Amino acid sequence: HFEVIMERMSEGILEITPEGRIVYTNSSSTALIGIAEEGLLASNFTDLFQEMDCQMIKDHLVTMQTQPKTMIKDFPVMINSKQILLNILPVINEEHKTFIIILNDVSERKRMEAQLIQAQKMEAIGTLAGGIAHDFNNLLMVIQGNISLMLLDIDPSYPHYEMLKNVENQVQSGS
Repeated sequence: HFEVIMERMSEGILEITPEGRIVYTNSSSTALIGIAEEGLLASNFTDLFQEMDCQMIKDHLVTMQTQPKTMIKDFPVMINSKQILLNILPVINEEHKTFIIILNDVSERKRMEAQLIQAQKMEAIGTLAGGIAHDFNNLLMVIQGNISLMLLDIDPSYPHYEMLKNVENQVQSGS
């Protein structure tokens, strides 16, 4: 029953020894990591990570051996080109100590968050551009109104009539 539950979980589950050797893996973890079960078992857990993440995880595992507590990484680490959140749980009994590692793929969520941030930036730019366009249009309407009033007061044969008419057309086009 326990094995069926572990295999049906969407999160990857690993069990590692205090030395960091993987002693259990479920099918979700092998899919996330991209290594078959035979290749994962007995391998070193920290070897799955990039150098920067590797050292930090080693430090956490050492700390957790002296001060057992659950550790949840707030920012993802990279495994197999995927962004993975780690939840490390120490398991201590009279006979031995191990760690349960829960791997949660957040790649899609992070991609969606990045798209949302980009959309929010574009919305802010659109709002700013709309405000600028509104203010600019207000200025053009003052010019438009004054030129229209001038054109009403002067004869079409006035030497600058055509230039004023051209300015009026350009202001309309600009608005």
